[in-house]
Amino acid sequence: MSRGDVRRHFLYNLPAPVLWEFCRIMDGLSDLDWTRFASEVLGDQLNVRLAERKERRTDYVMSQWANRNGCVGELLDLLEHHQLLHPRDVILRWALSLKASPLAPPPVILSHFDPPAKSVVAPHTMTISTTVDERALPRPAPPPSSLQSGQPRTLQGPPVISCGDAGYGVMCWSYEEVHAGTKGFSPALQVGEGGFGVVYRASLRNTDCAVKKLKQDCMVDLTVVTESFNTEVEKLSKLRHPNIVDLLGFCQGPSVCLIYSYMENRSLEDNLHNVSFALAWNLRVRIVHEASAALQFLHSPPDGHKSVIHGDVKSSNILLDRHLVAKLADFGLARFVSTNSSCHLSSKTTTVGRTSTVRGTLAYLPEEYVRNGQLGTAVDVYSFGVVLLEVLTGRRALEKDRKSGDIYLKDVVQEVQEGLTDSYAAAWSKQLDRRLITAGGSTELGGSMQMAALACRCLDRKWKKRPAMTEVYNKLQDINDLAPQQPSDWTKTGTGCPRNLFSSRSSPVTVSTDLRRCAFSQGNQGSRRK
Repeated sequence: MSRGDVRRHFLYNLPAPVLWEFCRIMDGLSDLDWTRFASEVLGDQLNVRLAERKERRTDYVMSQWANRNGCVGELLDLLEHHQLLHPRDVILRWALSLKASPLAPPPVILSHFDPPAKSVVAPHTMTISTTVDERALPRPAPPPSSLQSGQPRTLQGPPVISCGDAGYGVMCWSYEEVHAGTKGFSPALQVGEGGFGVVYRASLRNTDCAVKKLKQDCMVDLTVVTESFNTEVEKLSKLRHPNIVDLLGFCQGPSVCLIYSYMENRSLEDNLHNVSFALAWNLRVRIVHEASAALQFLHSPPDGHKSVIHGDVKSSNILLDRHLVAKLADFGLARFVSTNSSCHLSSKTTTVGRTSTVRGTLAYLPEEYVRNGQLGTAVDVYSFGVVLLEVLTGRRALEKDRKSGDIYLKDVVQEVQEGLTDSYAAAWSKQLDRRLITAGGSTELGGSMQMAALACRCLDRKWKKRPAMTEVYNKLQDINDLAPQQPSDWTKTGTGCPRNLFSSRSSPVTVSTDLRRCAFSQGNQGSRRK
């Protein structure tokens, strides 16, 4: 039998041992390679997520494909396209074995009510007939010619595009469906707005989603918007982590949109500044710890993958799902670390670095990036240090003052150094969010002084002295162990807090040496920048 004949066989005709070996090898692939394969077969990203949770994930995908009458030829083409040669060879070896023995019809297992087979079989064994007797039901007739098509079969499901060099499949939603899900991009469903787009809550296929409609007006450079769109699709389609927001797809039409999982609790910024309840200390610590896990993954990815610079780390880009789990979002400014530069700082770039306008949020950016356009992982570390200060102080990264003008939170490190009249721990205790003070007036929140020391190191003006995100993550793990775990997730503002809500298990004095060292490194490095 020729290979061309094998290609026309349906997937449900694959022998069980062949399918089992194929699924075993596919299940052993990396998550990235397996998800590429599953995305093109299933099309629907929600169905891909469901398949990932299965114990035998490839078997589930192949069952879905076989139910759509998928062919062996389609499977071989897809495997060759993604260079999955080992599982492809399993199918080819079976195909070669058919040259000697044509594909036989599926065996018929006789029940106890069937008459004995004419062939002689051993006693106490299952009786299997390889021939169909006169009473067997006929095989189904072929479909009518009116249903035949001269076009070759293609994969079922929504359209899929390939992004980047890896050819990762991303689901393309119809514009009509997205338009209907947002009720015509109704202002009543708007949940946020950024520099490149407006975010709406949408219901797509009975699932809550967040739709970011990219701005395409004269006030925004269309080239910049297009670059941001392509970057976000490319990076998020390749990056999979529990603390990175899920990209469900995109749509193109009169408006270009990106579709994400919906985050019910908005962002860390909203929960710190825009709600009537103060986020409890233990939750603040856990959220920044989870955000650091995402950044650590970007900066130190698995073997074979380039490090990624997020480029726009800030509290508004740390989203919170219904369980208050942190999800890092907005990868429109993300870049891979240059292979010919150090892993900690890449060479100057004109796409994200110094241009006529700096892309990013100035209140979170370090001096070497703003002035010299130097972009590296150390930029993310600095920005994350500002986020730590927001969590500690409850203040915004940028505050407006009629007399003083713009006040940057990142300058609080220098403020503490210049106004030092007491111990370093006492000086930092005065900077803590007053909403976290207990009824007794105690400000000894578990791990707060350690976080202040860590923030100082992240905000060092010399990028070489900043810690790597792996070290930041490990330190926050220790701080998370110190933070008191409370049964209640939320703390009301005011003086009605329980007495033992924020009892500390560590003394601020234990980290005074670290704070002194950080403050010394910040001193005499220049005047305060506004």
